[in-house]
Amino acid sequence: MKRFDLCFGNSDIIYAIAKKKGVLGEIVFLKPELTTIPSYIAFSKKADCDSLASEFAREMKVFKASRGYFELLKKYDIQEFR
Repeated sequence: MKRFDLCFGNSDIIYAIAKKKGVLGEIVFLKPELTTIPSYIAFSKKADCDSLASEFAREMKVFKASRGYFELLKKYDIQEFR
């Protein structure tokens, strides 16, 4: 594996990859982070996806309250999304 003196990217993804490769102890994450970039899901207005967007929002709310959601966070060692 190549050595990086500095790396920019999604800290959750970098953390998961470093942990999987066994090099997590060699990484220092900056606190506070330099920047945070939220991720979004969008639905087309042109395709009239209002009902799909509403259903997705409802189901996502149910999923985020479920045990399965927290099991995924734990499995991939991800802090709960804000």
